Amino acid sequence: MSSALPLRKPEVQTSALPCTGFALAGGGILHCFASDRPMDTHQPPLLEDRLARHWRMRNHLDVAARAAGLPGWIVLLETVEPATHIRLTARDGSAVDIASSEALALSALGRHIPVGWLPLITRFLPGEPTLARLLENGPQPRRQRLHDPEPDQPQDTPLPLTRLMTALRHLRPDVTARHPTNGDFLAWCLLEGSRDYPALRENPAWQGAPLRRAVQAARADLQTAFADPDGPAFTDWCRTHGAAEVPALAAPAIRRTPIHLQKGGVTLVGHVQGALGIGEDCRMAARALQAAGVPVAVLDVPVPGDTADDSLRGLLSDAPPYAATLLCLTGFASLELFAREGGGFWDGRRIAGLWPWELPRWPARFAASYDLVDELWAASTFTAAAYGDAPVPVRHLPPAVVVSPASLSRADFGLPAGSFLFHAGFDGNSTLARKNPLGVIDAFQMAFSRARRDVGLVVKAMNLPPESELQDAIAADPRIKLIDRRLPRAEAEALLACCDAHISLHRAEGFGRIPAEALALGLPVIATGCSGTADYLTAETGFPVAYSLVPVPPGAYPHGEGQHWAEPDIAHAARLTRQVADDPASARTVAARGQALIRRDYSPEAAGRRYRARLEELGWL
Repeated sequence: MSSALPLRKPEVQTSALPCTGFALAGGGILHCFASDRPMDTHQPPLLEDRLARHWRMRNHLDVAARAAGLPGWIVLLETVEPATHIRLTARDGSAVDIASSEALALSALGRHIPVGWLPLITRFLPGEPTLARLLENGPQPRRQRLHDPEPDQPQDTPLPLTRLMTALRHLRPDVTARHPTNGDFLAWCLLEGSRDYPALRENPAWQGAPLRRAVQAARADLQTAFADPDGPAFTDWCRTHGAAEVPALAAPAIRRTPIHLQKGGVTLVGHVQGALGIGEDCRMAARALQAAGVPVAVLDVPVPGDTADDSLRGLLSDAPPYAATLLCLTGFASLELFAREGGGFWDGRRIAGLWPWELPRWPARFAASYDLVDELWAASTFTAAAYGDAPVPVRHLPPAVVVSPASLSRADFGLPAGSFLFHAGFDGNSTLARKNPLGVIDAFQMAFSRARRDVGLVVKAMNLPPESELQDAIAADPRIKLIDRRLPRAEAEALLACCDAHISLHRAEGFGRIPAEALALGLPVIATGCSGTADYLTAETGFPVAYSLVPVPPGAYPHGEGQHWAEPDIAHAARLTRQVADDPASARTVAARGQALIRRDYSPEAAGRRYRARLEELGWL
């Protein structure tokens, strides 16, 4: 396939090598041809394949480089028909010839040109057979495997379903419901999905005759208009009109990224402005790295309608310059980011995933996500074990836990001054089944009869379903106060600090940030003695609740099929709740040991030392 490359208008209107235009020919190599006229910045006509093959061209990337904001270099990739050598020529006139028969790895090619050019050049090389041979022996980034055919899928479609397509199929059940068969789903990828997910267009199999045949098979009107998908009429349509109508026929857009990625710092990618636990993971990673003297730049992945936290506003960057990169996202969101942004952001980066996960095993259907990272950093031993099948190194690197509550009192939240208040907090988007606030209410009411009025329970929620069994249970007990709204982080921490103890009867937690923050405030913590909280909550530091392991019920949690989680012992939780309220002095003694542990092992300084040591061990700083 040949199609024009959409580029931004260069700032400079002339090139060191005057040319009339450019075209994609031979499947993807950028061809520019000499002329005595100034460079035309408008979209030029395409070269016919025959003409492109026989014209002795100067193939250079100057136009693309200027459009991508690269420094002023020209690299000539000069071929002769039949190809006998490749010439790399820099703007200063220096040149090197490479024999076409030489099995040269891409890393060796990098000796001759600036390293920042390699990602851009790589994007165009595979279309030229001579140059493609140079790449065959070069190291391929892990993410290229996402374009491999899915081994568990019957390949009964004009183009194979790749591992990335299969992952998107699981990420988008709405699309799968509308396009259930392999053929229907491939048609969606070609006609619609590749518009929202440009990474699909980076599939090396999506070119030439196979792509044209797949597009024709996906649209009944094209089958009617063009009986022969290999005929000249349909080939011409694909070149002239297809790119505007079919996103799969459009060339991948060039993503502007820093050309010289730097060492010496770290790029963080996450929901840094979101009032979410995973957003706090990203903010705490930034604070820990800064405490260790590591410069940080942050790329925000926005959560629609949620920009509640601007504490890292000064670190935000649309083009973060550091090669060492931490993905503070879920594995699912990392796949989504890659699919939407394409491989350009990954080029030249070394990436660790700070991926939370709450169940004992990462779902096998999303194993493709491992190809996005060089290693994984787990917040807890539980999460590290969940990634036990990962083909990349997994490190247990506990995060930072810091609380900075606002100066607010119980009166500011409408809470009773004299009651012993228990706190429970959760986000409804994390599912009520996993967070189990009903279990907390059951334990509280089992611990204290309705006649006892000196105790209370504060349920801090957000994204709570408007009608639920939880709402009914809260309404039936005046001692329970529900605060169902999003609070600024400092106010949410102030609400926690206004209470006397915290309860979390979760069925599964990847880390358990709210229980850890409660310990940091010196509050007694009653929590299920399983999963992520078990790292810091023991009988020495808190009040772990007995539990039994049970299968995750169908539909109770995304991708929970065949997994298990904890069912807390409500009677035991009730006894501990009553014990903490009846003997607060002893409870505070236990809590003080928990607070000391958090301050020692989960401070920004401690977490930063761990992060820096690992980054230095990897050679990423």
